[in-house]
Amino acid sequence: MLARGYSALARRQCADGEGETAFITLQQGEAWLTQMQIFAPRAHAWLTAQQARLQVWQGNLAAALQWEQATHPVGATMLAYLQQLTRVRLRLAQSARNPQGRFLQEATQILTPLLSTAETRGSGSHVIEILLLQTLIEQAQGKRVAAQTTLTRVLTLAEPEGYLRLFVNEGKAMRVLIAECGAQGAPRNADSQLSIYMSKLLATFAVSPAAPIESTAPESSQPLRTPHSALRTLVDPLSTRELEVLQLVAAGL
Repeated sequence: MLARGYSALARRQCADGEGETAFITLQQGEAWLTQMQIFAPRAHAWLTAQQARLQVWQGNLAAALQWEQATHPVGATMLAYLQQLTRVRLRLAQSARNPQGRFLQEATQILTPLLSTAETRGSGSHVIEILLLQTLIEQAQGKRVAAQTTLTRVLTLAEPEGYLRLFVNEGKAMRVLIAECGAQGAPRNADSQLSIYMSKLLATFAVSPAAPIESTAPESSQPLRTPHSALRTLVDPLSTRELEVLQLVAAGL
């Protein structure tokens, strides 16, 4: 729970454009466990997976690859789910730099069993995130019809729960897909809940920068960035009390 608390605080910092601070927060979580001589391999693994996800977002693929080489996801735990989806995001980033590689095929091979397990268990949020990544893979493969079909399914599942950040985190590619989905008349009723939801998502993208994984500049020249490096106000701001709780968790309480 402490590792998840550090991770939640780091995500909040990312949403405020504080990428460097987010890394420091995750490292503080590891340092605290070491200082207190707490043997918690799963907690360490959780924190390093979150760091790897940040490294993918900032374009530091070499560091993320080092993490992957030392990682061996096992079972269908929350930790394994986080690790596997981080691997998929890494493959998408690698494909953006080298479209001729087999990265998208490898990403699909990782996702397929994850989706089956999530659907069997009724893990709605997991299904939505997996399908979001599948949409991006299909788009990158040039399968426009398949990508739109998958995205419509994702939007239908996500709309009742009002997900915003999950979509915005995927950056420009997802914004383009949602805009195309609306332009093609899915759904055709402009007053439908799904159309209203898509409009809200697009409005949210308007205040968030594109995900940095779309950049192909050399890693050495990449500044530390996050999907929200220009965003200074959360779409759904945390309350004062929520911030206090996160700060207490980060302090080890």
